[in-house]
Amino acid sequence: MKYLKKYKFKFNSITPIHIGSGEKISIFDYKVFEKELKDNETRKSFDYFLGIFNHANIYCSLSLADKIKLTALAKSDKPQDIITLREMLAENAKSKDHFHYKSFAHKDFYDHYINKKNQLNNQCGLNLFARNGFIPYVPGSSIKGAIRTGILNSLFNACDSNRLSDISRRAFSKRGSPDARYAEFNILNALDKNDKPKIDDDPFGGLLISDVNLTNGDIFACKLDKYRYSEKKQIFDVLSNQKNQSGMELNFELANFKNKTLEIIVNSKKFKLGHDQLLVLLDCCDKFTRRVLEDEKKRLFDNKDSMARETPFKPSEIAESYNAVRSTASGIDKGKFLLRVGFSSGYDATTIKKIRNYSEPKPGKMGMGWGYSKNLFRKNPLGFVLLELESEE
Repeated sequence: MKYLKKYKFKFNSITPIHIGSGEKISIFDYKVFEKELKDNETRKSFDYFLGIFNHANIYCSLSLADKIKLTALAKSDKPQDIITLREMLAENAKSKDHFHYKSFAHKDFYDHYINKKNQLNNQCGLNLFARNGFIPYVPGSSIKGAIRTGILNSLFNACDSNRLSDISRRAFSKRGSPDARYAEFNILNALDKNDKPKIDDDPFGGLLISDVNLTNGDIFACKLDKYRYSEKKQIFDVLSNQKNQSGMELNFELANFKNKTLEIIVNSKKFKLGHDQLLVLLDCCDKFTRRVLEDEKKRLFDNKDSMARETPFKPSEIAESYNAVRSTASGIDKGKFLLRVGFSSGYDATTIKKIRNYSEPKPGKMGMGWGYSKNLFRKNPLGFVLLELESEE
């Protein structure tokens, strides 16, 4: 069909990414354990496993006495019985069929698990990666969202001052609250006469992007650190769970992967932004991603060593990680395009520049969606991926 054009890309993660499944499990659902090493082999940071319990199989493997004991523990609300239940599940999860799947775990997460597993008030909650059954994958919709935002920002920046003013003025719901959808559909000329988004007129409905299947070998469990810079207090530090507004633990499954295949199909009858210009549009996304990367680095990490307090890494060390991402060879001449996807890919990378779904916070306050803090794995930012063109037809 002449109105369809297919592009095939090689898909690589540049930094770890997290695409959430929306599911969070507790220490009753998994265990973290050491990988068996050969004699004289030195244990490395990823020589640990995460095993997700298959509770039914664990129960079936128990003796009758242990089944009775496990059932009694599960019904009890006594503090010691709760801890004993955790221990009993972990001790009896031994064989392959006792787990739905196993993936890797980082040493910091293993240490956290060992330190917290017998603390009654700590569930060691773990945010899981998106899965189809038990197979991890990157949804095409996540990649499409990153491409959409990059293109929209390019179109937004190309508008004249009157058009920019109109988009900003009308980027609110009838209740007067910020709603970036109104800006997006205005840019795409897809608002109806009542200024409501017309979903059927969204040209991105003609951009079909495949899911990318991963393996459990591409996944690892880890702890993240939330770095914060306060302009008011002139302090750069790491938020503890107690300081974190939600009290959440930053335990996540992340993915690192190489040489996966991604396909994009463009339907020119729907995608009116350039049937034969996808690579030009991806180049706009690449430039947008680099601008956000540079802005994030400067605001949060550049020249802040003197004000850093109790941080695992100096701000300058983190800034070097950002520079390493930025130096990745890409651009339309090389057919390589940098994108940012998934958890912690905001703030500008999630909506139209300067138009947020949250009101700007007071000076010195963190403010959701305004980039006053950033979650990192070790000293690495999250979410950067590279698309490398392989073929088009």
